[in-house]
Amino acid sequence: MGAPASGHWLNNPHADCIDYQIEADFAGLMSPGMPNTASEIGDKIGHIMNYGDGWYGGVYNWRFVCAGIYIQ
Repeated sequence: MGAPASGHWLNNPHADCIDYQIEADFAGLMSPGMPNTASEIGDKIGHIMNYGDGWYGGVYNWRFVCAGIYIQ
């Protein structure tokens, strides 16, 4: 089963867990100041393991990293 089905809540009982939130900063680091690019990268990777709240937490984190590098 591939993404995004592998992260969907019907197929994964841990779809809302925080594992992607912990690992999502790479998308912001790879695209400083480019939140749309970070979204493209993170969307593909994040749905491998999460969906819903687990994925949204990762979005929140990569946006912070992406903006923080740009502001500095």
